[in-house]
Amino acid sequence: METLKAYFAGLFDGEGCIVVTKKRIASGREYFYIQVTIDLTYRPTLNLLHFCYGGAVYDNPERALKHPEWSDIYKWAVNSKDAYKFLKEMQPYCTVKKLEVAAAIDFFEAMAAHSEYHGERGNQDSLAYAIGDHYFKLLKRLKTRKGRKL
Repeated sequence: METLKAYFAGLFDGEGCIVVTKKRIASGREYFYIQVTIDLTYRPTLNLLHFCYGGAVYDNPERALKHPEWSDIYKWAVNSKDAYKFLKEMQPYCTVKKLEVAAAIDFFEAMAAHSEYHGERGNQDSLAYAIGDHYFKLLKRLKTRKGRKL
């Protein structure tokens, strides 16, 4: 299993993305959650990620229509608690996204420690909003060349 984790971490370092996503619900309130994605042209690998860590695998039909000469690309996406579990297991093996992984784990743990946080669509009060907004901005900054040198 450790070899498989190292393999997934390598894929994630090269082809993955972590974001703290901000969503607005019908009431007008915003909430934050982590999302991890990996885009690949080989769907069976993403199906294995789905089997091991949950989430979902998606096709990208718009891309195929725009660029029929390109290979099909698929996306594995996992949110909130499942994303946290994935990141915790990948953390020892990641190199390129090491700071992003640490920030996303810190985000989830800070939100989980706050009693009003219930994952996606949770009833997030002003403290939870401040925590979410901080990590939302931090992860954006870490994706820049300058941010990686922190």
